[in-house]
Amino acid sequence: FGSSSESQSASITIAMACTGVDDSGEPSAKRPKATVKVPVIDLAKLRDGDASTKARVAHEFDEAFRTVGFVTICNYQAWLPDAAIAALREHTTAWFKLGTAAKLSARVDGMIGYVGEGEENVAATTGAPSTKPDLVESLNLPGY
Repeated sequence: FGSSSESQSASITIAMACTGVDDSGEPSAKRPKATVKVPVIDLAKLRDGDASTKARVAHEFDEAFRTVGFVTICNYQAWLPDAAIAALREHTTAWFKLGTAAKLSARVDGMIGYVGEGEENVAATTGAPSTKPDLVESLNLPGY
């Protein structure tokens, strides 16, 4: 979204097609599809708004994280310049290239910290249980 201005009620719709293979390894088109509306929050309103506007943006964040779990932000450049984003990408890429033992040192509890490849099964959260783990790894950092 870069520096484009978004309305308070803006959202992005993500269609998640949970297709692929079933537990037997056969192609499956029977898995349910889900649509998620991801709220778009304009950080310029938080930076430049009056107290009422700032409270509304805080409420938008609270509502989004309670209901969807994440947001898309726009107009963030004043607080997070492109150079900082580029450096974060560079460091993140280098971190994920480390060996498994090094990454496991950042493991906390299987949800926070490092979560290794094959430890998650997102399909199961969409109502399409599968014994096949996801081929993804993540570093989940809490907001506290």
